[in-house]
Amino acid sequence: RALLPQLREARGRIVFVSSGAGLRGVAGHTVYAASKHALMGLAHSLLEEERDHGVQVSTVSPGAIRTDMRRRDIGAALTRADEFHIEPASLARTIRALLEAPRDLLVSDVVVRPQRER
Repeated sequence: RALLPQLREARGRIVFVSSGAGLRGVAGHTVYAASKHALMGLAHSLLEEERDHGVQVSTVSPGAIRTDMRRRDIGAALTRADEFHIEPASLARTIRALLEAPRDLLVSDVVVRPQRER
């Protein structure tokens, strides 16, 4: 809220990182999924409130990312050759592309998934 005047002046962009869990329920992760659903609601509402001020709001909902959190979830080591997980650097490049998108595009929701899913 404190930064909105500067974001409006700069016609800035906000990118929220949610989760695939924000798009559907996930057994055993009820609180996590609920928090990501709430984040989606926040992002969509902020988009509607700020679009006339020139502020763009995007949400990225990634699938399984190769992180310590994911390693704890599956209880196993994650190998670099694993096609079932997104590399953190790949997600970072996707977010950067959103931030650098042409101003005449509003990319509101992006879903990224690993090449293969279990």
